Amino acid sequence: MSGVQANVSTDIVTTLETAANTIHGVTLKERRRLIEQGIEAATNERAQLLVRGEIIPLEPAFMVDMPTLAETAGHSDTVAVIVSAGMLMLAAEIGRLRRLIVRG
Repeated sequence: MSGVQANVSTDIVTTLETAANTIHGVTLKERRRLIEQGIEAATNERAQLLVRGEIIPLEPAFMVDMPTLAETAGHSDTVAVIVSAGMLMLAAEIGRLRRLIVRG
């Protein structure tokens, strides 16, 4: 996967968006890893809000399916456009949670 690999200084939202937009250049293993990393980031953002006692909107229903998407993203028979759409949805959720943190 050229140019999409996340490192400490690379933001997961940007990394997910880049991977989604270049999905055919992203290895199956990397697709899964990025979605798992995004799930972890969203979980951490939500936990920060809860610790602060923030009242936050319900978690989007699609987040329930993200672990399954992460698992299937590593299989060659998974449709790339579905993985790409999931990455964009996950990036948007992380961004939404971050905006709520900043707002608070």
